[in-house]
Order: sequence, then structure tokens, then C-alpha cells
Amino acid sequence: MKVACRVAAELGLDLIKTQYIPPIEAFRTVVANTYVPIVALGGPADPDTAKVLRGVREAMDAGCRGVAMGRNVWSHPNVRGFVTAIRKIVHEDADVESALAVM
Repeated sequence: MKVACRVAAELGLDLIKTQYIPPIEAFRTVVANTYVPIVALGGPADPDTAKVLRGVREAMDAGCRGVAMGRNVWSHPNVRGFVTAIRKIVHEDADVESALAVM
């Protein structure tokens, strides 16, 4: 992953959308070795809201600049609340519990 992201940056990409792969420490090396912003993709559909938000929090803690999510948002029963929770994590550096509280 580290090499692939670095090569993508060297080929001229302005932004890299890739899967966040735990643990945080390992993904931090990917971010540190890539000089363009990285956003984490949303991954497979998961009905566990807290689990998805933990993934968002971990991706941000690893150095991602944001997330690009689709099916986890659109299939959620509370789309507006879920997007608000994601926004709190990404833009306000909220923890998962605080993000869940806005839903």
C-alpha cells in the first residue's frame, strides 16, 4: 500500500482515495510517505454505525484528510444524522461517542 500510494503521487495524482487498513501505526507510514492528501474510502456496507464511525476516527488519526463514503451513508436509516456524525469526526476532531450523540 505504501509503495502504491507513493507511485500514484509521483504519477501526478492530486488526491488518493484508498482503503484504510488498520493498524493506525502502519497506515501512518503510508500517509507519511505520500506527499498528496489521502482520503479513506467507505468500504463495504456495514449496519454497525459505531463500527463505521470508529473506522472514520482511526483513518483520521492515521493522517487521512477525510473520507469518501457511499453505501454506508445512503443505506443508513438516518442519513442526515450519520453524515453529521461523520462531519463532526472529520471537521471537528470529535471522538466516536460525541459523534454518535448527534444522531
